[in-house]
Amino acid sequence: MTYYKEAQTILTEDASSVFLFDPNRITAMQGDLEGLGLFPAQKYNLEDLRIVE
Repeated sequence: MTYYKEAQTILTEDASSVFLFDPNRITAMQGDLEGLGLFPAQKYNLEDLRIVE
């Protein structure tokens, strides 16, 4: 775990990745879904996606 934290610190301090833009995108989903996470570079986080009643 220590190595991951160290790597994360190096990456953030050295800015090894810089996203210059996040293209516009349209996302549609059913009305009974919530919690969709959208991130730069076309990444989707489905971890918190859930069905609500």
